[in-house]
Amino acid sequence: MPWSKGPVKDLEEAGKVAEQIGYPLVVKAANAGGGRGIRFVNKPEELALQYKFAKEEGLRVTGSDTVFIEHLVVNGRHLEVQVLADLYGNISTFGVRDCSVQRRNQKIIEETPPPGLNQKIIREIEEAAARLIAEAEYRKCRYSGIGL
Repeated sequence: MPWSKGPVKDLEEAGKVAEQIGYPLVVKAANAGGGRGIRFVNKPEELALQYKFAKEEGLRVTGSDTVFIEHLVVNGRHLEVQVLADLYGNISTFGVRDCSVQRRNQKIIEETPPPGLNQKIIREIEEAAARLIAEAEYRKCRYSGIGL
């Protein structure tokens, strides 16, 4: 997926990234979750305002105005994998869930297993998630509850 490959520092850089990626695109606050700090941009004249809104909301909600820009997937599905990793490199996955039913970028329904996906595809998604977690060396800190 085309994206900014890092934080976008200002509107001028946002314009250059947007030209490279193409429209439609998404400006996302880096540290926000739950649909916060996400702004859709369908054409160039919308970029400045949506970039500003995403930065401001990210700063207000998380204390950081860092944003990324990504290509907008219009008819995609929102699939998630629950993963647990420990300090010893053990990684477990707990199924794939479909969180595509949303309102204002907030999940309304989470369904597992995802409808229309066979077990082979589900297994491949879980395996890919485990490889990503291993490569990122992600693990849950047993005392603080903070991901490392």
